[in-house]
Amino acid sequence: MNFRPLRFVLFASALLASALLLAVSASAQERPKIEIVPALGHSDSVSSVAFSPDGTRVLSGGGWTVKLWDAATGALIRTFEGHANPVSSLAFSPDGTRVLSGSNDHTIKLWDAATGALIRTFEAHSSWVSSVAFSPDGARVLSGSEDNTMRLWNAATGALIRTFAGHSDTISSVAFSPDGARVLSGSCDRTIKLWDVASGALIHTFAGQSAPVSSVAFSPDGSRVLSGSGDKTTKLWDATTGGLIRTFAGHSAAVESVAFSRDGAHVLSGSGDKTIKLWDVASGALIRSFAGHSDWVSSVAFSPDGARVLSGSGDKTIKLWDAATGTPIRSFEGHAHGVPSVAFSPDGARMLSGSYDKTIKLWDAATGDPQLRGARRWGLFGCLLARRGARALGQQRQHDEALGRRDGSADPQLRRTRQWGPLCGVLT
Repeated sequence: MNFRPLRFVLFASALLASALLLAVSASAQERPKIEIVPALGHSDSVSSVAFSPDGTRVLSGGGWTVKLWDAATGALIRTFEGHANPVSSLAFSPDGTRVLSGSNDHTIKLWDAATGALIRTFEAHSSWVSSVAFSPDGARVLSGSEDNTMRLWNAATGALIRTFAGHSDTISSVAFSPDGARVLSGSCDRTIKLWDVASGALIHTFAGQSAPVSSVAFSPDGSRVLSGSGDKTTKLWDATTGGLIRTFAGHSAAVESVAFSRDGAHVLSGSGDKTIKLWDVASGALIRSFAGHSDWVSSVAFSPDGARVLSGSGDKTIKLWDAATGTPIRSFEGHAHGVPSVAFSPDGARMLSGSYDKTIKLWDAATGDPQLRGARRWGLFGCLLARRGARALGQQRQHDEALGRRDGSADPQLRRTRQWGPLCGVLT
């Protein structure tokens, strides 16, 4: 056999391979390095979501960051970074130009929504911040903390205006009255307190809940106060006299979330008993119960016109209900873990959900189809890849068990996200 042709072929192949290798090396030096970067979603549980006042942007808090998204395209506009511990609460300013975030690092930060720049940091709390709010005119900032205090700040200067001290346990929820003249604090000490903004004086203490207070809200006209509690009840209070108007009793487990309808005529409560209840404010009568979730209901909301009810649950779904009949309109499935936060857009056409699976989803309220225009899903791939081993997010059962523990074995962000239970150390 003649091996010369074969030797020639092998020699030519080697020369060609060497030439290609040199060419590739030279080309690689000339062009920039290609890097594969993860998706731009959150790297930890999403604890809070909100629409901008005009409904064009979406805000989400998860892990150590706050993210701003375009509601029409789902594109990430910017990430606000600077907190040294997980973000627990967030809010848009009334005009949508600023973003407020409260964190477990004991601080509140104010950001410029247009540029992403940090405007200022409010520092005075001695423990993590559980709840934040803007005044109706956007001139002041309110924060509640595990240090048992609520603080009022000047948004323009960052100066501490005053400290409201009087609670004996963590403040779980704070709110401004519609006119901005009063502030409300709900606490794990089982009380709600109403304060005068101008003087800092305590106006009323609403005492009557026999378990920690999970959620508080003013009626749209500011004349009444609503509170939900681990004692399975929702209570309505007179903001002028401090008296108890009525108790809405009927849940068989802790009340996790409460809301007023826009006209103030109805009250909504979501509970660990897996149901949502609609109540008549004038009579206190139970209008109807919405049953369909297979796990605790963590968040509830009325549509702007009051015709529909939205609920988020530990069963990984959000559900849309007809408020007049109580029938389910549709169930939205797609999250891999529980949904602690839901919201309607200002026009009621879209719905937002934030989940322990580290994603935010935007849904079309009319169709429910996440593939249609107006339905977006952020950060799914990057978020799923960012799971931290076998920690609480690994399995839904482990996650739910972790939420009720205070022994330090659970992920602190998860323990502090589920409204009042982890705040107050009560198993819901």
